[in-house]
Amino acid sequence: MKHTGVAPRVLLVSSRADLGGGPEHVLQLLRGLSPHCELHVACPREAPYWQRFAATVGERNMLPIASRKLSLQDALVLRRFARARRIDILHSHGHGAGVLVRLCAPAGIRLMHTHHGLHFAEHSSGARRFVLTRLQRALERRTDLTVFVSEDEQRTAWAAGLARSAWVVIPNGVEVLPEAPSVVPAADGRLRVATVSRFNAQKNPEGLLAVLGALARRQGVAERVAVSVYGDGEVEARAAFAAHVDARGLRAMVSLRGAVPDLRAELRRHDVFFSCSRWEGLPLSVLEAMALGLPAVLSEVDGHRDILANGSHGVFGYPLSEPARAAEALEGLMDPEFRARSGVSARQCVAVRYSRETMLQQTFAAYENLLSTSVRETIA
Repeated sequence: MKHTGVAPRVLLVSSRADLGGGPEHVLQLLRGLSPHCELHVACPREAPYWQRFAATVGERNMLPIASRKLSLQDALVLRRFARARRIDILHSHGHGAGVLVRLCAPAGIRLMHTHHGLHFAEHSSGARRFVLTRLQRALERRTDLTVFVSEDEQRTAWAAGLARSAWVVIPNGVEVLPEAPSVVPAADGRLRVATVSRFNAQKNPEGLLAVLGALARRQGVAERVAVSVYGDGEVEARAAFAAHVDARGLRAMVSLRGAVPDLRAELRRHDVFFSCSRWEGLPLSVLEAMALGLPAVLSEVDGHRDILANGSHGVFGYPLSEPARAAEALEGLMDPEFRARSGVSARQCVAVRYSRETMLQQTFAAYENLLSTSVRETIA
């Protein structure tokens, strides 16, 4: 990364520090940009990312804020902290942090916001969508630069009447190791499928059950597949999913793994990644799996479409309304040679289009452009 002046002083703000793609994205920025920027973080004091952020920037450069809710006290403390540290750029991540930062930012500080998904624009009720969309339009007028993590996200924003001021697409990125890790086949010969769920509307547990059921109905397939479901959510929702698995006789095929501190390490023990989400931003879990050489089967929805368009022969899409198509794709990947070729294509896709290094370079360039004399000429 090439400096054009003094290292920017940046305060990254997230209303989440639990396990999730948004906090992991912030951590990647901190680790990659710390040699080039003076970095600070405002986030909830919750595991595991508060500790991971603090280990990167130092405890003294951390500011605790409430988890996923607006607070006048947080706004005042954030404002004082930004002034005291002479912050140049406030970079908010996600809806809650974006509202907090753009309502309370002191004059003279550049504002940059990364959405990480625009679910309110398409997946909220009419009244809620109306209110949140207009709120975002108002906040956008206070934002010097809006970042979208995928072309899909930018198109959704445009359709909702957003992205009318300065914006840029910086796709999420993950580390791609020089060599793909060797995959040891399962001792029992089963196809090991990994998926991630919070058992909420976005992650679509009903859709996962439908695909599992479609697999079970395919002759001789159920006993040849092992599906590991990672992640946690509301206790009741997770328990309800487990009850449905048992009621439908799918327990032999499904293992609920819960939240794990290092998903990438777990993915190395699988053959295929699957996602049936109803929408995404640009999911890091999918990119992490592909970077390890796992082919992916994905629902054809916002946030997946960019990957499906760029993934060549390593990514397979299916309409949400047709779970049998997902089951067919997964069955096809039982062929070891076909799966190996698909995995190579998936990994190449990430190396070319979704590398961590490219994401860091583009983010640093955006910071430097923000501090130049004319943001709209250099970015728009």
